[in-house]
Amino acid sequence: MQADKPFDFKQLTHSKIGPVDLFSAMLPRFYGQTEVFNQMLSREEQIKAERFVTKTLSQRYIIAHGLLRYLLADALNIDAKAVKLLVSERGKPYIEDNNIHFNLSHSEDMALIGVSREAKVGVDIEYCQKQVSILEIAKRFFSATEYKKLSHLSGDELRMAFYKGWTQKEAVLKGLGHGIADHLAHCEVSILPNEPPALLAFHSDEVQTKIWQLDTWQPHPDYVAAVAHQP
Repeated sequence: MQADKPFDFKQLTHSKIGPVDLFSAMLPRFYGQTEVFNQMLSREEQIKAERFVTKTLSQRYIIAHGLLRYLLADALNIDAKAVKLLVSERGKPYIEDNNIHFNLSHSEDMALIGVSREAKVGVDIEYCQKQVSILEIAKRFFSATEYKKLSHLSGDELRMAFYKGWTQKEAVLKGLGHGIADHLAHCEVSILPNEPPALLAFHSDEVQTKIWQLDTWQPHPDYVAAVAHQP
């Protein structure tokens, strides 16, 4: 059984999309419990947290990863300190000899965690920066088809389409356990406002696009989130 938590699960926003339980959190709410969360982390995670250049970045990392451990502990009905996370060759965390799937993303003040016993899962959340060279980034990391679609948009419509595409790409790649930077352009998704979220193409024989189900939403006016799951 899990010991007393430094927070109430009601402080998290919970929703369910398909077989995935999704939890989002505003990280500053938990700054006062940073040290308690830090005690739940592995030594490797603690060392990584210590290397961030600012206290805020360190706190965000500690709390996001601490929340993940508490949610996994709750799902497994064990103490958070007993959660042993391993990392695959591709860098994807997992729990050995257990069918629970999970993924974590955090950006600025928000974190998003997906947990499922029925499907592989990847999640991404992004803060929608207004001062960013969207088309320059898209030309480098999006497919030619996606870039062409974006080039016909402007203003807020362009910004939201870009983040809709980016979060879907990251969610799929994280679900697969692939490296992000090397595969973004290989993963083609729907991005236009009138297009439902979908994986349209993946330039690799190992990925069956129709199996992956995608959803996007805004958990906060300044953020876009996506989840990808595969039964």
